[in-house]
Amino acid sequence: MRYFYEMYPDAVICPQVEDELITDANRPQVVDDLQIIFRIPWGHNKIILDKCKGNSAKALFYIRKTIENNWNTEKFIDMLFYNTQRHCYVVVEIKTGKFDSSYAGQLGTYVVAVNHQMKTEADNPTLGLLICKDMDKVEAQYALESTSQPLDISSYELSKLIPEEFRGSMPTIEEIEAELNE
Repeated sequence: MRYFYEMYPDAVICPQVEDELITDANRPQVVDDLQIIFRIPWGHNKIILDKCKGNSAKALFYIRKTIENNWNTEKFIDMLFYNTQRHCYVVVEIKTGKFDSSYAGQLGTYVVAVNHQMKTEADNPTLGLLICKDMDKVEAQYALESTSQPLDISSYELSKLIPEEFRGSMPTIEEIEAELNE
């Protein structure tokens, strides 16, 4: 926080707000353009602070470019593989909770991005695999039917992932949770 204050001593601190709520008409004009620093995620601000080392004009330039180019969202593919037999990329997304239909859209976006940025003429279309802890099969089917991308959804059970020979030597999830709650 000290570096933040040193970089922008005239900024009036305000909560971050969603981009779609801010327009040129209603954007706060306090202390000129210093309010744009609150329009990007804190993680982006930290990176810019580290890279610009006290040069606030340079930092504000990168913040403006972040907003203009919509770099203010943090989205990363969990895993990316190349299947040498099928000659295609495979995007794998892992979710630790119950399936949500929005996950299929997110995975579809990643598949299209890999097709545009990495796939060559020699490659087959990219495949997407979504792995969730739990899912409603009907909702998953509807989500898959709503996309034109080659996606699949699977669920997992942690207890089935642990090899039999290790099960007795490792604490159960319940034992870990009980220990954490103490």
